[in-house]
Amino acid sequence: MRPSSPNEQRRVDAAAAAPVNTPVETPAVAALTPEARAWEATAVELKAAGYNAGVVARKLIEQHGAPPADAEALVGRLFGKPVSAFAGDTTSTVVSGLVLCVVGVLGAGLLFAALDDDYARPRKLLLMFPLGALAIGAKRIFFALVNRNVPPGET
Repeated sequence: MRPSSPNEQRRVDAAAAAPVNTPVETPAVAALTPEARAWEATAVELKAAGYNAGVVARKLIEQHGAPPADAEALVGRLFGKPVSAFAGDTTSTVVSGLVLCVVGVLGAGLLFAALDDDYARPRKLLLMFPLGALAIGAKRIFFALVNRNVPPGET
């Protein structure tokens, strides 16, 4: 029987050239320590509970004392994809810092709009609160950007 297309001909030629019983190389699996087995069992339970890969890795690190590299590797094998336990930390901290900055600026603007020059002294005292929120937000943004590639336990 003759193949009907050039692609089928290539497949037939490739199948004839390759040996049928080619051994498959499988990497040797290192023996898991009892601690690693416990982490793996916990990760399976957390996955079954509906947590995503990043949350499972973070819980293994923070609650069960797993080293970050081991936890990410274990969860990566379990979920079948690369995992970063600390992805999103910088973004969420920067967003919360921006929210505080906006609250501070809006609060200061409202104070200036609501209180005229007759209330200059109380306005200065009340201005400390929105400016404090602005300063805290700016500090969060600054520290988040400086420490963006450092896991939380190492700062």
